[in-house]
Amino acid sequence: MIYNLQRLIRAKKCFVEVIIRNPRAIGIFDSGAGGLSVLKAVNQVMPSENIIYVADTLHSPYGTRSQGFIESRVLEIAEFLVKQNVKAIVVACNTATAAAINHIRNLYPIPIIGLEPAIKPALEMTKVKTIGVLATQATLESEKYLNLKSQLQGDNQIIEKASSYFVELVEAAKSIDKQEEARIADELAGFIGQVDCLVLGCTHYPFLTTTIRKIVGEKVKIFESALPVANELARRIKDQQNASGSGEIQYYSSDPELAKITFNNLLEQEVAVSLFDGNAKS
Repeated sequence: MIYNLQRLIRAKKCFVEVIIRNPRAIGIFDSGAGGLSVLKAVNQVMPSENIIYVADTLHSPYGTRSQGFIESRVLEIAEFLVKQNVKAIVVACNTATAAAINHIRNLYPIPIIGLEPAIKPALEMTKVKTIGVLATQATLESEKYLNLKSQLQGDNQIIEKASSYFVELVEAAKSIDKQEEARIADELAGFIGQVDCLVLGCTHYPFLTTTIRKIVGEKVKIFESALPVANELARRIKDQQNASGSGEIQYYSSDPELAKITFNNLLEQEVAVSLFDGNAKS
């Protein structure tokens, strides 16, 4: 009798374990393909997790859009993901995080992880008390970024550069020729010889890390947010992770044909991209 009771207790423990291992997908979205850098990090940290990725390709980049427009798009995409019954959402876009993450956190009772430029670790690492931040105009002008900068800067100098060109370059899925490299060098010129830490404040930029490093030099430490965000997501859903599985990934875009070309190039594999049919006024 005691033996059978022990077996029942063990069986119940196993059953509970199965229940808390949650196969519901993680939702990740960005204005375009930049968030794929975050998707790759999430897949690296939690390879068994199912993921739904949404790119608002038709309206990319967000960096030059108005606050109201960005908010409307973020709300539209978040609603779509919640309807897909995701267990968490990653706003894989610094601009969208700054503009609207508080809105969707107030609407939905699931973990919602955003991005912010990694200026804290950069400021902790700098030896020359000067760091660079490369981001979109909307991010650099956002209240969220300005508050973060005010809290952390101290007596350090932060050199900022807004660049939508890097976003356009990644979205176009172009190979980097000498002409493109020269243009990238022009964009980075203000950092050369001035900083020893450079923050990539947009999820598109890590796809250009090899070229950026070549231009700024090996001694400059480069910071981006994809892996820290993936680790934070894993911590937030540690009791809901998928125990096993192949980690199915579904891709959506407001312009599937264009997104497919970019995704295939950046992911170096063929993927199917379905239509995300969200509506917003431009």
